[in-house]
Amino acid sequence: MDANNHIGRPILIVEDSKAQQTVLAALVENFGFTPHVVSSAGEALEAVRVMLFAAIMMDIRMPDMDGFECSRLIRQMERGNRRVPIIAVSAADRDKIFDAKCKAAGIDECVSKPFEAEQHRRTLLRCTYSPAYPNLRLLPKANTKRTGT
Repeated sequence: MDANNHIGRPILIVEDSKAQQTVLAALVENFGFTPHVVSSAGEALEAVRVMLFAAIMMDIRMPDMDGFECSRLIRQMERGNRRVPIIAVSAADRDKIFDAKCKAAGIDECVSKPFEAEQHRRTLLRCTYSPAYPNLRLLPKANTKRTGT
């Protein structure tokens, strides 16, 4: 399978909050992906060992291991193989220190909670879009309304 072909690959959602799992899974499904939801960093590491994902949505604050450490371990597991985009999802305020920690952990994008569906769509588009394999549900809908003269 082509490394850039994300069609049919699930999005891994790593989130310990059941409410957030539901919201993120619904958004992922709305954009044409299948969510694969896990509740801990340990479960995420196991899932990455056995499955290919289009992207990973990683909660930063989890009880067993924070999202930064989990992301670092995922990057170590990849070892030159296809790099799966990791999107940090956090309620923390973003600043230069937070962004630097994301970069050091190998996190590709950061989204702050709460976020809008449009922000989520744009982030998934940046992380998973391939012109050879477009996911048309991620592309903006053309404006079909005509303005009167």
